Amino acid sequence: MKDNTYIFICNNDKWNFFENVKNEGHIEPWKCTKSIKLGDKFYIHLGGNSIEEKGIIAKGIVVSESYIDIEEDYLVADLKIEKIFDKPVVKFKQGMYQVQGSCARIREEIVEEIENAIKLNSPENI
Repeated sequence: MKDNTYIFICNNDKWNFFENVKNEGHIEPWKCTKSIKLGDKFYIHLGGNSIEEKGIIAKGIVVSESYIDIEEDYLVADLKIEKIFDKPVVKFKQGMYQVQGSCARIREEIVEEIENAIKLNSPENI
């Protein structure tokens, strides 16, 4: 069975990504949908009024099944940040993905577009 890939939205005005995620390997519970599964891949889209450059800032893998966060009373999954980019590598384009809430599954062609942009922005290609 093929893993799904999700986009998670981080509103930096409400939860500062750079203050909370210090390094690669960081694991963070993140609000999700019930379709999230252990082993799914994800990207984090950084946004908010305090951010000049909005776009994909990190990627990783889901390291838990979804579960109810007792304190917050909503569904979360544990996300392991495997790569943090120096700056957003992909800027959002209209129709690229539609997110209601904090995350959404993204189409394979969008995953390919994101991965190509990551390769183009990697240090060995700059």
